[in-house]
Amino acid sequence: MAHLDELSAAYRDRDAGRYLACFADPAFVYGTGADEKCRGLSEIQAHVERDWAQSRSASFTLSDPAVAVSGTAAWVAADCHFDFHTAAGDCAAAGRATFVLEEIDGEWRLRHAHFSLPAPTAEGESF
Repeated sequence: MAHLDELSAAYRDRDAGRYLACFADPAFVYGTGADEKCRGLSEIQAHVERDWAQSRSASFTLSDPAVAVSGTAAWVAADCHFDFHTAAGDCAAAGRATFVLEEIDGEWRLRHAHFSLPAPTAEGESF
């Protein structure tokens, strides 16, 4: 979880170098936008730089994580709270996030990250 805390802090601080250092290469990221499908570090960098260009501040906080580790692989599923300030005003959203990490040379690195927002269905309804 310390590695994911660093990912969150780097995103909040708008530090692309720190953010990208959290990933292995290759890595894959899916975001909440329809076109947010990133393959490789250059696409991940373009994605976060677009987020930052379209906002005055942006952050995400993970909570209630479920973590599993097997050898040099780990995966995490967590609730995710997004906060961002844009020219249109302040926004917040409850979401979800999943991660796949690999231990490389004694350091955890992300191979996959997926951020999403629940569909706007009524509680108890699937469709």
